[in-house]
Amino acid sequence: MCNSIETTNYREQLEKDGLLVNRPFGISMRPMLKQGRDTIVVEKIKQKPKENDVVLYQRSKNKYVLHRVIKVTDDGYIIRGDNCIRNEYDITDKHIIGVLTAFYRKDKYIDCNTSRGYKLYVFWWRKTFFIRVVFMFAFSCIRRILSKVKRSLIKTKKPS
Repeated sequence: MCNSIETTNYREQLEKDGLLVNRPFGISMRPMLKQGRDTIVVEKIKQKPKENDVVLYQRSKNKYVLHRVIKVTDDGYIIRGDNCIRNEYDITDKHIIGVLTAFYRKDKYIDCNTSRGYKLYVFWWRKTFFIRVVFMFAFSCIRRILSKVKRSLIKTKKPS
């Protein structure tokens, strides 16, 4: 599951306060956001999200997800977590309740609209997606092979 948040009704909280400050949960937005280290600042949606915005959307009754807009389409949005390889397609304006405007990495405040480092990260992370997918696939294959070799060595070394 990718950066899924299951607690209170964030839609109601954003409607009431206009702002949500919380800790992210999960690994889907790594390396940008890390569980237990960072704090996110999400504002109530005021305008149509654009490509590269990180949006908070509602998947089901009490399940909220924070992922990046990969593409804006006529029917809605293509969305994916930074640490995910699969896109999500059926996300529309009715699902999106907020947009990430800033976050704290440890004690450092990073504004998503003005930070040059953040904008450089987004550019680099998006441009290297296919390279990362190839490396992740290769690493996964190597890990499976090594696991099989290890299991076969353990079987051959069993005492008689």
